[in-house]
Amino acid sequence: MVAHRARLSTWIAVALLVVGAVLVATRWRVTTALTEFAVDPADREAGRWVEQLGAGEPARTMVFTVAGADPEHARAAADALAVVLARQAEFAWVRTGPDPELGERLFAAFEPRRFRFFDREPERELPAALGDEGLAAAARHLRAQLQRPDGAATKRLAVEDPWLLFAARMHELARMREGGLALAHGHFMTPEGSAVVLAATVHGPFDAIHQAPLDDAIIAAIANVRADNDAVIERSAVHRFAVVAERSIKRELQWLSVGSSVGVLLCLWLGLGRTWRLALALLPIGAGVVVAMASTLLLYGRLHALTLAFGTTLVGVCVDYPVHWLVHRGHGARGSVWPGLLLGAGTTVIGFVALAAAGLPGLREIGIFAAAGVCGALLVTHGVVAPLASRAAATPFGVRARLPVLVRRRAAVHVVVLLLAGLAAVGLLRARWVDDARALAPAPSEIADEDARVRARVDRTDVSRMLVAQGADFEAAAQVQDQLWLALRDRDLLDAPRWCAPLVWSTRLQERNLATVRAAVDLPARMGAALAAAGFRPEAFAAWSQALAEDPGPLDEAVLRDAGLASLLDPFVVRGQGSVGLVAFMPAAIDDATLDEVAAAVPGVVVFDQARFVASLYRRHREGTLLAFAFGMAGIVLLLGFRHRRAQLVIRALAPACVGAVAALGAAAWSGAPLQLMHLVGCLLVVSMGVDYGVFVVEGAHDDTDLTAARSSIAIAAITTVLSFALLGLSSAPALAALGRTVALGVSIAALLALTLATAAPTRGRAPR
Repeated sequence: MVAHRARLSTWIAVALLVVGAVLVATRWRVTTALTEFAVDPADREAGRWVEQLGAGEPARTMVFTVAGADPEHARAAADALAVVLARQAEFAWVRTGPDPELGERLFAAFEPRRFRFFDREPERELPAALGDEGLAAAARHLRAQLQRPDGAATKRLAVEDPWLLFAARMHELARMREGGLALAHGHFMTPEGSAVVLAATVHGPFDAIHQAPLDDAIIAAIANVRADNDAVIERSAVHRFAVVAERSIKRELQWLSVGSSVGVLLCLWLGLGRTWRLALALLPIGAGVVVAMASTLLLYGRLHALTLAFGTTLVGVCVDYPVHWLVHRGHGARGSVWPGLLLGAGTTVIGFVALAAAGLPGLREIGIFAAAGVCGALLVTHGVVAPLASRAAATPFGVRARLPVLVRRRAAVHVVVLLLAGLAAVGLLRARWVDDARALAPAPSEIADEDARVRARVDRTDVSRMLVAQGADFEAAAQVQDQLWLALRDRDLLDAPRWCAPLVWSTRLQERNLATVRAAVDLPARMGAALAAAGFRPEAFAAWSQALAEDPGPLDEAVLRDAGLASLLDPFVVRGQGSVGLVAFMPAAIDDATLDEVAAAVPGVVVFDQARFVASLYRRHREGTLLAFAFGMAGIVLLLGFRHRRAQLVIRALAPACVGAVAALGAAAWSGAPLQLMHLVGCLLVVSMGVDYGVFVVEGAHDDTDLTAARSSIAIAAITTVLSFALLGLSSAPALAALGRTVALGVSIAALLALTLATAAPTRGRAPR
């Protein structure tokens, strides 16, 4: 029966590895999107918009500024750059100026429907505007406009539109022009005389498969145009940050993986002494990584690059189980090793599961990744390593000879370690927390500075701060936007936003305008009299009344798109699950209190300020991680209590890890660096992994041979774990560095205390099993 179960375990382990390898090979996809790591799409506050905003046209649009010896030189260089960029299939469009046919399309769409766009408050304003005094004022305004230098163009419109309604729409639409850029010779220009090139990609900025090669092509194009035209070209693009982050993480993954693997191999070779034992110890490591990646890909459909970076430390964690088994059996220990291994793995998995429940999507992914990896490593240790290994001695070289020194001087070691831990704990009093998810992967300063310069030249708004008018469909959102327009007008803020309100009026508002105009008593005759009084021939304006009667219907979303005006609409429309949002991008000059006041005044309007949202979200996740830490600790204590049934043994198993976690967090505070979410995550990992060492000591305390084996395996396991996380602590990403340093220091202290606490003593009233 035992042999049958062993064979079954072996086959299960092999099948798991094969299935995992197939999943990894067929579903491999990596993302670097910070929103996917830090923002939950299901978040009720802004989750419905975050994903759409991240892939919307503003996020997909790149801005290039081209400076030359003079504006003419700059325009020529911009044209050359646009030609090269347009050759890239990944660009949906490239523009150096407005569409020359846009005015005609706007005229064709608006002019027949102009009476639908009289006023935002037709019932309140139109009775006066269509009264005798209002008509007289309209006629005088028309006379004044015709006397302007561009009066000839106005004259062609006025015969069918004496109120100049289309001209008013065009004046308001001018505010929608990209960033309020100036126009010169058909080109977008900055006030400083630089030409501007705009280009939007087909795929989102975080689509590494398409954006990485595009970035290489852009760099080459800029270099060629710069050399040929002696121009200074700078760019602003979300894509650039994503590509740089991905490449940086890939480089770090390479050296982290190599460094961790080489270090672990060296430790195992020195500790296990035989090549074949080294090979056996490596099997669970590979299995753990494969199972971890397969599980994450199965659940999420992709791996985040930060999860992969964390995954390099899994090498040092998964090796604990085969090492403990090989060393335990190699020393000829009499007690069963499996209760300790199962208990140690169980506490580690509890810690990672608690991490997965913390709330931050990235931490959830890391928790699932690591928990699955630990389970895979343990299963392969049981099903593959144990059947293949022999009982031949595997005494650790060098490690065993030095361990008695720690044991004999345990009192001194305890004093030193506890003093240092206490000093570190005092550092918690000066802890300073930072709640900013951008700390997870900050942009290189030179790229961030260039991006800021470009945006300052071309745009007066901030695409990360917006008011969103939301509704169940486009019409409902447009009705909310109508009310938002009134709220901004009342606060004298109509010049602030970039939005589609000049283009999009709700069908309901259009119908109200049309009905009010048609209801005006004897309007054609009275307007004719007003025009005659202003010196016009009324019969020349007869066509407008016929147009009023022949209205073709509302200018809704479908009509706008059919008219070829989608380019004016798409940057401001986001769609969530069962909802539509119309976005008004707000400038940084508008303070947060004003935005909040406007949103509160208009039902259906929400504020989305990326910096505030992320800080609030990050703070909530930090608080959630504290709660997860508490639940993780409770789960670990319950599991230890279920196994040992004595408070003294539970404390003995748990104390080294707790001291290590507190000391590591305090040391980080003493360093003066602000503490962040990943420091808390590191403490949770220190407890969940460091408790293994206390467990091994308690499990082996019933016999000197078992205790010696426990000390040896703890030494090797701790060295490999500390090495893996110490290398992670060298990462250029502050989040990964904080995690690596916290865990490396905490695990070191936990292992040192566990080794010096290891003494042979009866552990239970019954014989060990």
